[in-house]
Amino acid sequence: MVKNVFLLMIISLMFLNCSSGEQSLHEISYNESNGKNIQILIPNSWIERLYDIYSLNNKTELVKDLSDIIFPLKFDELDYDLESDNWSINPIFADIDSDLENEILAIFRNNYNDPVLLVFKKIDKKWYLLYLESFYVHYNEPELYIANNYSPNKTFYIRCIHSRGSGIYKDAYHFYKLIDNKVYPCLVLINEARIIGWWLPLNQDVRSSFKFHSTSNDGLWVVYEYNFFPGPVYESDASWEGHPDIYFVKDLAGLPYIWDNETKTYLPDYYGNDQKLLTEEKLMCFDNFSNDQLFIRAFDYEINETLKNGTDEQKDLLQLYLNNINEK
Repeated sequence: MVKNVFLLMIISLMFLNCSSGEQSLHEISYNESNGKNIQILIPNSWIERLYDIYSLNNKTELVKDLSDIIFPLKFDELDYDLESDNWSINPIFADIDSDLENEILAIFRNNYNDPVLLVFKKIDKKWYLLYLESFYVHYNEPELYIANNYSPNKTFYIRCIHSRGSGIYKDAYHFYKLIDNKVYPCLVLINEARIIGWWLPLNQDVRSSFKFHSTSNDGLWVVYEYNFFPGPVYESDASWEGHPDIYFVKDLAGLPYIWDNETKTYLPDYYGNDQKLLTEEKLMCFDNFSNDQLFIRAFDYEINETLKNGTDEQKDLLQLYLNNINEK
């Protein structure tokens, strides 16, 4: 309900910050494609304290003051106890849009699972909070990086978990650029996507790695390592078992992603219509657990190769899988 409201309207409100006596202008907008872009005036005194963060004894007080400044906007949907929670703040000061002024990227966190990404920028000698997004990690430190990509607008990125549980895990890197005082989410790249067991006939283990081009163009090279294999198919199998060694499709393949200035996103640059290589449907399959029809379409070439050249056990289990899907 709240998200729908943000999708349909821009909320503008002005109020006095009682603690600083400075006036703050809120122009809060949100939609699915552009993330949580905002524009909130931040007192210079607060920014100076952030610059001096490593000498502060009470970081929670700094977060509490920021919470008062941005109210009624919150860090996320949780009701944090700013008085008692042990908040940590880790800022990066860097020029990410080539205006010869440092911007501030920061991760705020009150526990291991709920960090917040914040982007601050100085515009006409005034500091603004331009972007706020909470995300999820689990038993790991939140990650925030700036890439030395070939562009005046440096790409920055975080890693967050999309889903997790017994035998299931998916996380991804989320990439952003700051362009003309607006943050653009420009790519979501699967880092790991695996599901094993769950009585599913099709299990998977997908992993990726990437490198930015830094001397020729604004792009990155992504390598995917993927394995699609049967889940618990034998009578002796438990529900959490799979058979990654008896794979249906297994390979390692790379693909360039190039910057598209019109959409403000990184787009995969496919090698024509060669079904032996990575395609749009194959990338979709990486992010779509146990979508049998999509898997059969996307990996038609590889499936036929396994049926011709695989072991007897691979051929039998793959044919059984195909027969069961076709009968549905």
